[in-house]
Amino acid sequence: MTTTILIFTLAVIFRALSGFQNGFGYARSFGGISTATSLMIFTNVFVLWWFAPVWYAAIFLALSAAASFYMVRVLIPTIKFNEIHNTEAIITGAFITALFFIDWRTTWVPILFAHYPAMLLHKIGVNVPPTNTAWNHNGTNDPTGETVKIFNLDWWRTSFNARLALAAISIVGFFLWLLL
Repeated sequence: MTTTILIFTLAVIFRALSGFQNGFGYARSFGGISTATSLMIFTNVFVLWWFAPVWYAAIFLALSAAASFYMVRVLIPTIKFNEIHNTEAIITGAFITALFFIDWRTTWVPILFAHYPAMLLHKIGVNVPPTNTAWNHNGTNDPTGETVKIFNLDWWRTSFNARLALAAISIVGFFLWLLL
């Protein structure tokens, strides 16, 4: 059970840190970007140390750490908006894939339940540093805020309130699943 809770927690924390890395980039805070990036790389190293995963999971952790460091170049000295979401997809996708490969038979459930709480905290991290509010809907690459472009495809966004509701449902579902 400890491993399951740790996987859930790491998935949520890492995604939140990734959001704060982006948010500090929008806010032009090099100290904030550096702190978030350092904590993201530390999280990758922690997973490598704690779980000693198979070699292919370790490759995904290394990819995530490298992309986390690369994101600094995307955000500094000027924001390269066309690279943010693709780099973000690699950072978080590689990390989640590494967690999955630790033991796919047991890690997929906490990863699944962590998705919406992680996404909610990620969006709060993106919004708070530059705007001081979590409920900001501006600053997207789509004037309507309804889609995000990742690898040249438009993906529909969920609203902030939908993310909040789905995060609550996911957390309750996770703890109910733990009790069963």
